[in-house]
Formats: sequence, C-alpha cells, structure tokens
Amino acid sequence: MARVFISYSSHDRGFVEQLAKDLMADGVTPWIDRWEMLTGESLTDKIGPAILENDYFVVVMSPSSVESEWVKRELGVALIREFDERRVGVTPIYLRECEIPPFLRDKIYADFRMDYRSGLENLLRRLGKVRTARPVATTVPDANSASVVWDNVRGDNITRVNLFDANLRP
Repeated sequence: MARVFISYSSHDRGFVEQLAKDLMADGVTPWIDRWEMLTGESLTDKIGPAILENDYFVVVMSPSSVESEWVKRELGVALIREFDERRVGVTPIYLRECEIPPFLRDKIYADFRMDYRSGLENLLRRLGKVRTARPVATTVPDANSASVVWDNVRGDNITRVNLFDANLRP
C-alpha cells in the first residue's frame, strides 16, 4: 500500500482532507498532520521522520502554500531525500494559480485547478493506483447481441477493447 506525506497550507485544509479520504478509498495511506499528531507533540520530531518514512511526498501548490515557511521546510527535506535516493518522490499538486518554486518547475504536476477528478486520477496513476482493467460500459444494442467495453490504463496510454458477439441468442 502506497504511503503519502501531504504537505499543505492550513488555508487548503478542506481540499487536503477530501483528497486524503479519496486516496484512502483507492488504497493509499495519506499522512496529514491533523490526523497523525496530538496536541503538544513536537512538529519537528514528528514531521521530519514522517517525510522520510512515507513512499511519496505530495505538495499542494497554492498561493498560501508557496508562502508557508513550514511547507518550504518540508519540501526541502523531501527534495534532499529525493536527491540522496536518486528516485522521484516529490509530486506537486497544482490547486490554485501561484508562483511555482524553482525546484518544482521541471516536474509534471497533478492539476486540480479545473477538474478535481482528472487531477485525482493523475495523482493515483503516479502512485501506481489506477486500476489496469475495469469495465466502463456494458451495452446490449439489441436482443440478439451484447457488447462489453474495457479500458486498460497504463501511464498516459488508454487502450479500449470492445467485445461484441452478434451471434448471441436469448
């Protein structure tokens, strides 16, 4: 099960909590401070290790997050980890128009600005959580035929297979 640290500004809390619930529904374990920390616990003692222990670091990009000193610190830790491990681990989410920090400008982001579902599907694909084969439509054109359509999603490619039997008899 993929584990994801989500870095965000408290101004974006509603979006982040909905995103975390949707990720959980697709088998991803989100780490967000409000769910994982108790009153009185040390932010630095909990957040630093959590960034290093999770499989992915997702940063929510908005005007308030790019100005947040905490988000900058969290991103710094995650980028150092990414560099040290020589693997992509930092995944930006574009929530609202803002100035993208220099170290994130060359990264492809999950775009939530116009379409939440599309952004979520792109993020899930990055996390390896998009189902590879699923029925998307079942139709019966007439009483003597049947058709089933399957989508196969891998990366940015979608293959659609339409199985059709015109000889089907009731």
